[in-house]
Amino acid sequence: MGSEHTNTVPSPTLTRNWAPEPEKIVSGLSFTVDTDKMLSLAIQISAGMLESGAEIHRVEDTLSRICRAYGAKEVQAFSIPSLVAATITMPDGYHKTEIYRVSSISNRYDILENLNALSRRICARPIPLDELEADILKAKTPDCRPRWLLTLCGIAAAAGFTLFFGGDWRDAIAALPVGALITLLDLFKPKKLHALAFTVLVSVAAGLLCILTYASGLACHMDKVMIGGIMLLIPGLSFGSSIRELLCGDIIAGCLRMIQALLTAICIAAGFAVAVVMGGWF
Repeated sequence: MGSEHTNTVPSPTLTRNWAPEPEKIVSGLSFTVDTDKMLSLAIQISAGMLESGAEIHRVEDTLSRICRAYGAKEVQAFSIPSLVAATITMPDGYHKTEIYRVSSISNRYDILENLNALSRRICARPIPLDELEADILKAKTPDCRPRWLLTLCGIAAAAGFTLFFGGDWRDAIAALPVGALITLLDLFKPKKLHALAFTVLVSVAAGLLCILTYASGLACHMDKVMIGGIMLLIPGLSFGSSIRELLCGDIIAGCLRMIQALLTAICIAAGFAVAVVMGGWF
């Protein structure tokens, strides 16, 4: 009886191009690092900086440095004013990509300073991710400034700009309620209202109040009072940031910021023009 020979076909082996356990000990660190969570937290810091008014190259550089501090071999970071994205590759070949959508940008330099300090501390000495997550929440908590102080600053700024652009003391006094109105509307701004629509509405309200102060005889020069109010709305920091982005080589980000600043300026002009037409002052 001849022996039977069975041809056995080896079962296919599934291979993956990523590490099965992203949580591991990174060389030089005394704690485990969940790579997915690390990237998520790093993007949260970078996105928080962008939302607080940081320039693009600083956002990308901070994201890269944090990921490398936690053991990433290669980091590809990309950001524009509405998005932060990054792809990291770990020494064992594990790679991960994450994208974060930025909905709005404001000039909150207190938060930006906190996040900058946190990122420098991480790069100098990485901390466990649970501790980092708590520190991020703490850094993103804005300083609580009293609303009366912010309103007082807006009033003083409106009066100061009115005097600076040639108004007299009566015009400066007339600019006080205009500055208060603009500041209070900004403090109680609805979160779901579009920024450009809000700018138009505030400009219309401020323009009508300027006309009212002139019609009542309080102001001598309506245009000077309007200029004092307009200066509180001018997106000077946004336009300056766009120029800085262009000079740094971030052409896309610079153009987007400049377009946003120009649209805001157009909305301000349109709002005051509507107020002039409604008031009958041509």
